[in-house]
Amino acid sequence: QQEYNPFTKVLSSVRTARATYVADVHYLGADMALILYTRYYRAISACLNELISKLKATKTGSGTLFDKTMIAVSSEFNRIPRADGSGSDHGFEGSNYTIFSGMVEGLQVVGNIKVAAGTARGTWGLAAPMPEIGGREAIMGNVASTVSNLLEIKTPTPNDSSFTVKENGKAKLVITSLKNVA
Repeated sequence: QQEYNPFTKVLSSVRTARATYVADVHYLGADMALILYTRYYRAISACLNELISKLKATKTGSGTLFDKTMIAVSSEFNRIPRADGSGSDHGFEGSNYTIFSGMVEGLQVVGNIKVAAGTARGTWGLAAPMPEIGGREAIMGNVASTVSNLLEIKTPTPNDSSFTVKENGKAKLVITSLKNVA
């Protein structure tokens, strides 16, 4: 392969090597996925921890910078483990969205999870209905309304209710259900 350098105006031969990292565990197997994702999320967690620590240490006129900050971490879909341990498939019926903010007091978990059907044990990460939002599963519209509520901006999804109301600069959950359901 040849490459042209516009600064030196020279055409020269270039040897290239290519490496690709794909965070897809379709055929990776449960053991390797566990090892890789543990290291990956450990690095992300360390970075988030450092950022949050710095935000908490930065004082403002009404608390800390973390009290006015919202950090959102999400994925477009979950993973459903294959029964034979050979990897996983996309789990579009369940998702995750994590908010780090001084506006949220303590640790809060919102949402219901379906219990696995048949002879399977445990849960499969599928969203289950929530009575507080009309007996349907939570969707990204509910998350968008929650984020908008925390940021005090107009929601882009007015038909989907927020999981919180904001009182005195703090988020208060209006969703109380959190359980495994059949």
